[in-house]
Amino acid sequence: MSALRRCGLVLLLAACGLGWDAPNAQAESCADLVPPAARVISSTRDFVAEDLVSLRDIGPRYAVEVTLPILALSPDRSSVAFQLRRAKPGANTTCLGMFVMELTPGAMPVSVDRGGELVGSASDTDSPTAPGRAVTPKWSPDGTSIAFLRRDRGTTQLWKARIDGTGSAAVTHEPFDIVDFGWSPDGRALFYSGRPASIAAREALDREGDAGFLYDDRMIPLVGSRPRLPAALPEEYFVVEQGAMLARRTGTDETALAASILKPAAPLHALRVARAGLQRIGWITTRDTSSPLSLTALHAKQGRGAEQLCEEPVCDRVRDLWWAPDGSALFYLRREGWALSQLGLYRWTPGHGHPRRILVTEDALLGCQMATKSLVCAHEASAQPRRLVSIDLATGRMTLLFDPNPEVAGLRFGTIERLRWKNDIGIETFGDLVLPPDHRPGERHPLVVVGYESVGFLRGGTGDDYPIPLFATRGYAVLSFQRPLDYGVVKGARSIAELEHMNRVNWADRRSVLSALEGGVRLSESRGVVDSRRVGLTGFSDGAATAQFAMLNSESFAVIAVSNCCDDAVGNMTLLGPHLARSAHAMGYPELTEDGSAFWAAYSLTANARAVRTPLLIQIPDSEYLIALPTYMALTEQKKPVEMRVFPDETHVRWQPAHRLAIYDRSLDWFDFWLRGKEDAAVAKVDQYARWRAMRDAQCLAEAVATAPVYCANPMQ
Repeated sequence: MSALRRCGLVLLLAACGLGWDAPNAQAESCADLVPPAARVISSTRDFVAEDLVSLRDIGPRYAVEVTLPILALSPDRSSVAFQLRRAKPGANTTCLGMFVMELTPGAMPVSVDRGGELVGSASDTDSPTAPGRAVTPKWSPDGTSIAFLRRDRGTTQLWKARIDGTGSAAVTHEPFDIVDFGWSPDGRALFYSGRPASIAAREALDREGDAGFLYDDRMIPLVGSRPRLPAALPEEYFVVEQGAMLARRTGTDETALAASILKPAAPLHALRVARAGLQRIGWITTRDTSSPLSLTALHAKQGRGAEQLCEEPVCDRVRDLWWAPDGSALFYLRREGWALSQLGLYRWTPGHGHPRRILVTEDALLGCQMATKSLVCAHEASAQPRRLVSIDLATGRMTLLFDPNPEVAGLRFGTIERLRWKNDIGIETFGDLVLPPDHRPGERHPLVVVGYESVGFLRGGTGDDYPIPLFATRGYAVLSFQRPLDYGVVKGARSIAELEHMNRVNWADRRSVLSALEGGVRLSESRGVVDSRRVGLTGFSDGAATAQFAMLNSESFAVIAVSNCCDDAVGNMTLLGPHLARSAHAMGYPELTEDGSAFWAAYSLTANARAVRTPLLIQIPDSEYLIALPTYMALTEQKKPVEMRVFPDETHVRWQPAHRLAIYDRSLDWFDFWLRGKEDAAVAKVDQYARWRAMRDAQCLAEAVATAPVYCANPMQ
């Protein structure tokens, strides 16, 4: 029996099992979570920061994975359910709602639940993860209700809602987070899983703390002084039956049923599985099962027939797959084209002929689900935020079902050109060159490079910290840069360990990425629209590592802003904790007591602080800022232009709307100051510009006139 909930009368009826259909009130501040049914665009204007921060998102805003689980189709394939999100920077909150929509022309989403908090990782290891993971609803077998995870007051529970919008309520009130769930075949019960042992594990840590924590592999100083919970806490199964007052642990037979529903069996080494009833299964594996970096293979089996293997080139790099409703064919999406920048949709009839391509696109397709005669997907284009579309399975024609952001049609983005090139060792990559909306022939603009993926809507780059439309509106050209494949992948690494080692020998992967980056800048300059003296670089996560390497190995960039910082001999081997330090050493990083000067000579900003010339802005979460301190202190000791902002209660990907707005604003100010000599006259920014002018004056005074950077020479307005 699960832990008893102490419920008053109202909670007993509304949340402890009897009240599955109690109404859930909608906050007034979230009344605009869903757009009006019709909107007439009478005029156009430029983007402002609030437009980007407050976009309505179907699922997580920053994820563009093909397999992102954000849509759920009804059992009869006539309706779709999804979560809609909208950030409110003024209140520093995010409005959330669960919606159901018929797949018919002109249909509008029906709100079935409002409220809750962003859901983060379900790992229960106490490591900080960005709230905002995908929340996937699941339909009852009779199609009258959906169940979903919802987080309130710091715990994630299981909820149920009627699809007609007449009520929603919590199904569970466990003291631990719900990890996963699923309906019983008859729809009269919900199975769910969680890790109750996390409660006792946290209590044990509290007791250990009374005598002092043992510093061991559980510790990651970068993210806190408390040991993490064990990563392998057991996952247990529970069931709550319709009409029952309390949930209970599953019995032996029920546990097997729950496991089959929540974790269905899959063929050995399967990466992705599609089923049609009990008789048909399709799946993806790696061609070389000993190597996770191998190309993929496509398999199918129908009833008692023999397994079919598609070995044609168009059956590799498959990302997702679905059976036709009648089980007659498999449809799949694969990566293809220049630098794998395209998605191809194919139809394959196992055992009968070659796969046939139905659609090829450079847009992003996410979370697709098979309807009756179409594939229903979330879709993004370079200048179009995420929306729902249907793709005709016969023709590949795409039809709009629902646009959560019709206002964007009235906002000016600027022109976008897809560029393709190779780096100096022949690896393909690509990028999108965005020009200002008011660009005139012959005009040259300062350039800002944003990375490290250029897939889907060009919002703020990976991590969403550097607002591409806003830079364009300010008069910048923007290169949205796609990182090339890892050096180790291209050179044939057969394991992750081998990949990591090959990448770091003489910093081969960093040199490969920098070569691709500089090639994209040169190609942009060749268009005659970029002022080569005024080029700035941004970086988030892997992109920040690229920016760090560029500061010491490139003369292309006059100013840099990063969201994370920085790889360093001391930080990597101390602040990541003993376990991750050993992992770093296995990747090729020297141990703390080794002489690593040769290894770090081309990469460490701390070791090379005297040689740094590029102004650096660091805007970093509090869960990561300690590792930036060696670099920050070394640069400030050498009186280099550096500023660091630390954002409280944040994670690797910034999730608080107020912080996102502040990062947008300061990023724009930073590049305006150094590349265009412009300052915002806002009173609140007087101190900011006083600091930056002092940095600039000190840097320019220290530079020889012949080699002075562009910002020392009164940059063009």
